[in-house]
Amino acid sequence: MSIFTFMGASVMRLDDTYSFQVINKTVKMVIPALIQSDGGDSTEVSRSVEETVVKITGVFVDALPHVPEHRRLPVLVQLVDTLGAGRFLWVLLVLLFDQYVTKTALAAAYGEKDAILEADTEFWISVCCEFSVQHQIQSLMNILQYLINLPEEKEETVPKAAFDKSESREEMLQVFNVDTHSSKQLRHFKFLSVSFMSQLLASSHFIRKVICSLNVFVTVILCFLKELCFKLIKRA
Repeated sequence: MSIFTFMGASVMRLDDTYSFQVINKTVKMVIPALIQSDGGDSTEVSRSVEETVVKITGVFVDALPHVPEHRRLPVLVQLVDTLGAGRFLWVLLVLLFDQYVTKTALAAAYGEKDAILEADTEFWISVCCEFSVQHQIQSLMNILQYLINLPEEKEETVPKAAFDKSESREEMLQVFNVDTHSSKQLRHFKFLSVSFMSQLLASSHFIRKVICSLNVFVTVILCFLKELCFKLIKRA
């Protein structure tokens, strides 16, 4: 983790070809070794790898405002491509939404919020559309599942009756930490996540990718609907 923390505080902020190459080489060399350590035989090992990936991705997201604008997209695409878009693109998106809710929206002047959100949303869509339709749909499914598992409202005081809920929350991957956010931020995060999904699916970038791979898209949608129906029946 320390090497990525160092990169986020220094190398990622530099606008030169050498620094960009250092970032790419570090990501390509370190992350594959990390992912390969997850053999899938142990739930504990899998969760440990996922938590480490969240921390690494968080370093990149935190450093993003200081990264030269034309470097931001290739840096994140390289990161997610190395991590595996099918498994971790959704984590990047959740952390980007979290950053907007907790930092960007608060720092922006009242009249600038709409313009900043529009620009950020366009950037998030650009990141997503660097990957296949299948990976994008899978990421939206993962985000939906994550939102379902979040509490409807944050309990400011945790009564004894809510202990079981707190325990189940601890079993979730902590990407958006409910305990460190206000109720308003939790609601904003949920709204932003769902709004982004609709904007991604309606975007010209996404539609063009769908047209180019229509058969794959239909298959993915059918799988998505089947899984969604199963989850709804299970929750009923």
